[in-house]
Amino acid sequence: MKSTHQEDYRPSVDVLMRPSKGTNPRAPIYALVDALPDDINVVKFSWRRALIGKWDVIHLHWPESAIRASTRTRRWLKYVLFALLLLRIQFGRKPAVWTVHNESPHERGKHLESLLLRWWERATARRVYLYPSVTPDERGAAFIPFGDYSQVADRLMGDVQVERDPHRMLLFGLLRPYKGIEQLLDAFDALRHVDERVRLAVMGRPVDPEYGRAVDERVGASATGVEFRGELLEYEELVAQIRESGFVVLPYRRMYNSGAALLSLSCGTPILVPSSATMNDLMAESGPQWVQTYDGDLTPAILSAAVEQFASSAPLREGARALRGRSWSAVGEQYASLYRSLVPKSRPATG
Repeated sequence: MKSTHQEDYRPSVDVLMRPSKGTNPRAPIYALVDALPDDINVVKFSWRRALIGKWDVIHLHWPESAIRASTRTRRWLKYVLFALLLLRIQFGRKPAVWTVHNESPHERGKHLESLLLRWWERATARRVYLYPSVTPDERGAAFIPFGDYSQVADRLMGDVQVERDPHRMLLFGLLRPYKGIEQLLDAFDALRHVDERVRLAVMGRPVDPEYGRAVDERVGASATGVEFRGELLEYEELVAQIRESGFVVLPYRRMYNSGAALLSLSCGTPILVPSSATMNDLMAESGPQWVQTYDGDLTPAILSAAVEQFASSAPLREGARALRGRSWSAVGEQYASLYRSLVPKSRPATG
């Protein structure tokens, strides 16, 4: 952590964040917490603390996760609590920061949830966007990229060497219908009939058990060369799977932000993704040897071209990093500056 000299003294800023600081390397929010300088104090989120506790700024990444629950009773309780929090933000003049990870929640919520999320959007003092092309040119909007995962991945793998197979493609992460898994399987099946070298691995936990069974049945009807594991992998194994693959394919029907894309690039594995403003930003940042985009539906020809292009550009990637200028220390300083700008330098005790 950075030390603070007396002449540079700044009052600390208490930031209420959900989830709190932890050790799970899957969640980049934890890397952000670790990267914040000494004058930023992350306060563990609880509803009691959110409603009557002391804090200067609240920062949410996925506000919908704060109001979803498995039962109707718990869901209505969270609706009430979230509404009370929004009232405190507005009438208590408590600044709120929202890192916008998605254009909209992946799964559609109830009507009241949508109303509460629109209220949250209006109540936020600052909205942080992860790509420059989608950052609105308006007051309250800021561009701060997420850091990469390379140091975490390297530390977990240590000296373990993984042999990369240029003909192996991988899709991983939470399995959701919008991620185009069925379309990928169709395109792969057609390619496999003309190129028996290619292999496909689909690995991740389905968000819905019924959807997981449907994917499993679809894989069973596929050509050979497909491996399916309907579970979340331990982080060390996931990194190894990524590094073993020639590329990661993410054929999402809606491509805005993707932690899987950033993790893959951090592990030194290129990605194939549908063209979008955000993925075009990522390609401009990293280069076509790391990021390939396509328009329209995913086809066997697109998969075949990706195999050849990534294999031929492998020497360009040797010893290089795809994501530059994304150190967590720099990201932490940007967030710290944003938090400080929302709190007066001379103020009474937090509350």
